[in-house]
Amino acid sequence: MKTINEVRMRARIAKEGTLRTFEAGSMVKIIVVTEYSMKNKQGEFEKHPEYHTVIVKGNKASAAANLR
Repeated sequence: MKTINEVRMRARIAKEGTLRTFEAGSMVKIIVVTEYSMKNKQGEFEKHPEYHTVIVKGNKASAAANLR
């Protein structure tokens, strides 16, 4: 049985990617931001951003380069 690793996350795009084409294929690098909330010492929720680099290669790179 073939297994596939899949991740679904809700994020905002911080920096749009640019499509780069090489002899071996194409790729795009996109920076996305997710947030998580934690309670501080006063009991109030604070939002904390986390930045993630996503690299897409192959046939899906051109579609990922057009995300906005």
